[in-house]
Amino acid sequence: MKTKDFKINRITKDISTVVVLEDKTEFIMCGKIIDGILRSSIAPVFHQDDEFHNLSEEIQNEIQDAAKNEFDRNYMKY
Repeated sequence: MKTKDFKINRITKDISTVVVLEDKTEFIMCGKIIDGILRSSIAPVFHQDDEFHNLSEEIQNEIQDAAKNEFDRNYMKY
């Protein structure tokens, strides 16, 4: 047996942050850095998905924006 070629097509890093609402409710928001680019698909962890989607669209957007701002501010450090 021999190998002919090896390459890595994509490097993915999972990132997360906790967003705390005024009522002290916390959401763990996750994102991905793929090939050094922060992707825009920011979502809550799976066990908080139902609770997150029960919020108004406005609050959901605010939570996602807060998470994205934190990711933008910090992801290049890693």
